[in-house]
Amino acid sequence: MLRHKYDAKESLFDLARLESQTPKELEYHARYRGTRIRALHPAYTVDGGHLNMNGTTALASELPDFLTVQINKAS
Repeated sequence: MLRHKYDAKESLFDLARLESQTPKELEYHARYRGTRIRALHPAYTVDGGHLNMNGTTALASELPDFLTVQINKAS
């Protein structure tokens, strides 16, 4: 729902999208009730539900770039 509303404006920090991507932007998917959905990439987790250090580092490095773009748009 949020993606649908904000993607066009590029103002959503899409954590779920980042969690499902590798550094080469290949998406990882799983099936839920017969529907293909993005899922936490195995390289970013040790238990299937929480970020490991690699995942934390990869995702945290995206936030400053995103914020910079948003600040530049606003000024």
